[in-house]
Amino acid sequence: MDVAELYRKSRSIVSDYRQPPEVGPVLDDTGFKIMTDPYLSDFGKKWKMHAEGLEHGGLGAYMYDGQGMQRYNELLSHPDYYLRRNEQASVSSNAATSAKTIKKEMERQGLEAVTYLAIAPGTEFLTKDAPLLTALEVEEVPVNQAFIIDGNKDARANSREGLAGLKNDISITDFDDNIFDPRTREKILPLIGPKNIVVGGTYGGTIMNASGSPHEGPPLEGVQNNVNALAGLVGVNGHLIAVIDCTPDGEVCKKAYEGFRPLGISMLEYHLGMTPRQIKTVDVDIEFYDSSRMVTQSFGFNKTIASTSRYGDRIVNEKGTAFGFNNSAKGSVDGVRGYFRTGNLDTLHAIESANDRMVYFHAKNIAPA
Repeated sequence: MDVAELYRKSRSIVSDYRQPPEVGPVLDDTGFKIMTDPYLSDFGKKWKMHAEGLEHGGLGAYMYDGQGMQRYNELLSHPDYYLRRNEQASVSSNAATSAKTIKKEMERQGLEAVTYLAIAPGTEFLTKDAPLLTALEVEEVPVNQAFIIDGNKDARANSREGLAGLKNDISITDFDDNIFDPRTREKILPLIGPKNIVVGGTYGGTIMNASGSPHEGPPLEGVQNNVNALAGLVGVNGHLIAVIDCTPDGEVCKKAYEGFRPLGISMLEYHLGMTPRQIKTVDVDIEFYDSSRMVTQSFGFNKTIASTSRYGDRIVNEKGTAFGFNNSAKGSVDGVRGYFRTGNLDTLHAIESANDRMVYFHAKNIAPA
């Protein structure tokens, strides 16, 4: 299936459609995050509202809700899914250096404690975020505030439980807001302690879910939008830590993401109300494009299917339409460094460490006040 061609030709009839918010990131009709609404086609707007739940809380609240989270957790343990193992190794090996850097910065600025932002932690808080918090404790750096920002209620509960188990004297606040929406920063800013340094951790490749055509070059603008948004989230003088997939082998990437097929099928069944018989007529495609270094995951509809979503929306997907979901760009070390530098993050003094799959970046936001 030529997914890109189907994207261009796609059309859909969906009733009871409401426009998504105009501010903040949305998703275009190739399935990649972008920051501005005009890029969405009518088909893209309608499909995203229903298939990925923008109307009901966004992808995190919708795709991973219910049995989707179970399917995702199964994927994390799949032997070909290298991301989890390499990400954990990267975080664990660099946490101590990051903690020392944060301590020195606090001493330089005369700050007293850390406000930690768990940025879309999912269900892996104890393996992704906890190593840094443990390293800060070793350095005797107090962490007295934490904000958990995730669209999925199970992920927030999991993170809250893990955080409370690590530190019983910490103030924890949950947000179900979009991590790329500038209004999220506006909500958090008034709550940050006046003598606190802000440290944000984002893992799992979220920062690389960006707009662009898989048949063209890397999605530079989309990734840059994401980096800018997260740099803004930690604020001026805040620290952003990200682990980004830089795997050079496309076949390895594609094989790893094959585990998303059950997750995609669960979306069709659980959220879009399709019957097993209907689902058999839908292709769930996983492709890797060397030209753009994108892994694309898409639905292709071989028959016209009418169904009613779990929210009562009537949906008709016409034969010959296709739509992407949960796609990801794979970076390069030089490329990611460029994104960070353009996003007012200090790459000159950044912590940068790469293994054979992942690159770990820890940089300070040096945007002018």
